[in-house]
Amino acid sequence: MKKNMLAATLEHEAAERLAHFVERHPDLLILSGAGISTASGIPDYRDKDGRRRGNPPIQGPDFRRHEAVRRRYWARSMVGWPALARAQPNPGHLAIAELQAGARVASLVTQNVDGLHQRAGSRQVTELHGSIHSVVCLDCCALLRAAWCRISCSKTIRNWPMPRRRRMAMRTWSHRGSTPFACRTASTAAAP
Repeated sequence: MKKNMLAATLEHEAAERLAHFVERHPDLLILSGAGISTASGIPDYRDKDGRRRGNPPIQGPDFRRHEAVRRRYWARSMVGWPALARAQPNPGHLAIAELQAGARVASLVTQNVDGLHQRAGSRQVTELHGSIHSVVCLDCCALLRAAWCRISCSKTIRNWPMPRRRRMAMRTWSHRGSTPFACRTASTAAAP
């Protein structure tokens, strides 16, 4: 019981210090990362000790140079898309949007690609790693909504038995066939 009371007291004190800081500094820059979206059901890339889990991220130069890397990226994106599509902004996203609406936040920069800040009501969000909701052609630089391809790609896997969908998507798009995301205008690969 004492441990819970201590934790609640420390949490309250931290909240008071943060509120005081915000009052004193009206033009905040907020930088958010994967941790803010975990409460929305989107996993981050680190375990509780800070070690990376899962596959290492695909680097931009590798993505641009190698078609196999692009296929693997888009296959993984298709597999993870349903969870991302279901995710809703959490109290952290909503609090930041409220601060921004109250003219307390001058800049909001995020490493996340999930769009949850915008769905919470934040405007003028700088997305360092792009957005899962749009793609850019690597040739003509056209910016395209990603939804059109997800629908097209979903038709390809819709009839596969459920346990095999993930494995088949990864196998099909990682090793052969066309890259699922390509620019309609230039017919070249698109990047997130």
